[in-house]
Amino acid sequence: RGESFSGQGVLGLGSCLMAASPRAVLLSLWKVPDAATEMLMSEFYTQLWQNKLSKAAALKAAQEKVRNDSRYSAPVNWAAWVLIGDL
Repeated sequence: RGESFSGQGVLGLGSCLMAASPRAVLLSLWKVPDAATEMLMSEFYTQLWQNKLSKAAALKAAQEKVRNDSRYSAPVNWAAWVLIGDL
């Protein structure tokens, strides 16, 4: 839903956040239920900090954990998350 700029395409929230110069941004593409988000984020940071995985690998592991939980197996619960930046 970003604004289109000649030569740059659509600039959305991800582009705006990256202009602020963070190393990486984790975004959801749509509204995700709170319980599934809590589970995903807990697992993401466990994988990132305790297991020392890369951000991309930590996200993949977190998405797999949520997807394998029968309560949250629908893609709406785990597929919305994307990493932008230093993966």
